[in-house]
Amino acid sequence: MNIKIIEIIEPLSSGWGMGFWLCTLLALAAGAGMWFFLSGKPQKWTLNIRMLLAMLSFFALLIAGGTAFFTGWRQIKKQPVIFYEEQFETAFGNTLYADVRNIKKERIQETAPFNPMIQKGEAVTFLVIRGKGDQVHMLSEQDYPIDKIAYRLNELVRK
Repeated sequence: MNIKIIEIIEPLSSGWGMGFWLCTLLALAAGAGMWFFLSGKPQKWTLNIRMLLAMLSFFALLIAGGTAFFTGWRQIKKQPVIFYEEQFETAFGNTLYADVRNIKKERIQETAPFNPMIQKGEAVTFLVIRGKGDQVHMLSEQDYPIDKIAYRLNELVRK
């Protein structure tokens, strides 16, 4: 079976950002600091200070390590959008053009937890592609050129 690729649209940034590397470096430094403060036999007068600094190093390790892990996870999950003759593929799976039910852009704005009238942060636009059943592809404007993808997808669905 020969499947012809029509077009491949890459994510906007495919590099491992500076935030990932800084958090990884900070996590390694915090781990080394924690090891330093917990190793060896401390003097009686430095025990409390060493335990406090080891605890602070542990929290820095948790925060920086978690940030680095989830930043890396997000980077790994970003894949190109591939258009074939009869289907397209994203990180969310494959969908036939005949199974596409709805293509729309949604602007999502974060709101305050207790008052939905207060908006905070900046709004992000998503391209939402609904397929047959419960299949949904959500592509963020921060990661993909969603206008180009929507235009190409509309062309191929109408064929």
